[in-house]
Amino acid sequence: NLLDYWWDEFHLSEKREEAMMWSIICGNGFWKITWDDKAGPGMKVLMNPDGQPIVDPMVKHFFAKSLEDNGIDSKEFEKRIYQGEIKVDVLSPFEVLLDDSAQVFEDCKYAICMHPMSSDEIYTRYGARLKANAVNQYPDETLPGTYNMSAGKTKENVRVVYYGYFLPTADKPEGRYVVFVKSPDVVLYDGPW
Repeated sequence: NLLDYWWDEFHLSEKREEAMMWSIICGNGFWKITWDDKAGPGMKVLMNPDGQPIVDPMVKHFFAKSLEDNGIDSKEFEKRIYQGEIKVDVLSPFEVLLDDSAQVFEDCKYAICMHPMSSDEIYTRYGARLKANAVNQYPDETLPGTYNMSAGKTKENVRVVYYGYFLPTADKPEGRYVVFVKSPDVVLYDGPW
């Protein structure tokens, strides 16, 4: 029942059709399955001075009262936190750069995925204010007779954000996960994968 629910919740039938269409046309179609820590409805919580959420209602009450007594608005210590959700993206072969030295997908040492993202979303996720420099256009919009996953989506100015996934190597035993944009070259995140 859970698998059936997820299949419907994530619209996997339509996403499978789109990935298969890319596979037929170009030889490759991709699903990128990730955990999106900024997804879900989220909730506002009061944060203590150490930056940790206050979960005990009694502690929250007295902390808010203490702030109020000192003339500080408790909203300054509020933060929206998200529960996160699974995310399934369909990527065309034009949005995935694979290791050139690999003969087959399984031998790839790295993959770089391109995602259009609004300036506001980049700021929310990575804290960087960047101007938009592209138009959000899906590569299969103009193909005849296809199920259009982008139907009804409004066009907006975006930036292309690159997500690099690198398998462990001798110099990086934990692998590497890097998020960056070009023009100007800005690294938004770089750490172990």
